Amino acid sequence: MQLLGVALTDRDAFAHFAGAGAPAVARPGDAVGPLRLAEIRDGSVLLESDGRRWELPVGRQLTRLGSGPWTVAEGAAPPAPAASAAAPTAAAPGAPAAAPSAPAGAGDILRRLMERRMREMGP
Repeated sequence: MQLLGVALTDRDAFAHFAGAGAPAVARPGDAVGPLRLAEIRDGSVLLESDGRRWELPVGRQLTRLGSGPWTVAEGAAPPAPAASAAAPTAAAPGAPAAAPSAPAGAGDILRRLMERRMREMGP
């Protein structure tokens, strides 16, 4: 499972995951595969099972072979955005590239997660 991003607000915290057995979005206390999401921090989460804890930073993944130990590893590259049917507009020379927009109907939290991920990945 890979941690794609976290969102912290005054009233709630969410973690966005990808991978087999992982929910798309989880809150503290939720099951994430065979683990429990103990805490969401700025830039990472704490996962726990059987009294053990693992800190998983954004962009990294937690893996395990068979019943072996859990290890934190490099995350897979994020999927490429879907191609749009509309023709792209040309930016002025020297203008910064625009960040991709969130899919139609996506909430404000998803938009902020995607923008943060784009900033973390750099140009």
